[in-house]
Amino acid sequence: MNGYHAVKLWKKWTRFKDKEALRKLILYNKEDVKNLKKILDYVINKLLFEEERNEKEGHEGIIKI
Repeated sequence: MNGYHAVKLWKKWTRFKDKEALRKLILYNKEDVKNLKKILDYVINKLLFEEERNEKEGHEGIIKI
């Protein structure tokens, strides 16, 4: 399934109250959130690694808080 299918399922739910479409959409979104967490973890680790490397090399950090 992809975003196109998710939109079609949403329309089936909102127009016809198709509970099976809603169930599939919820499962799709649950998996999407899991995958987004993996991407977020990767990006955070990459940024922290770059920050640490820049500090060791005497460069200004890339993360500003």
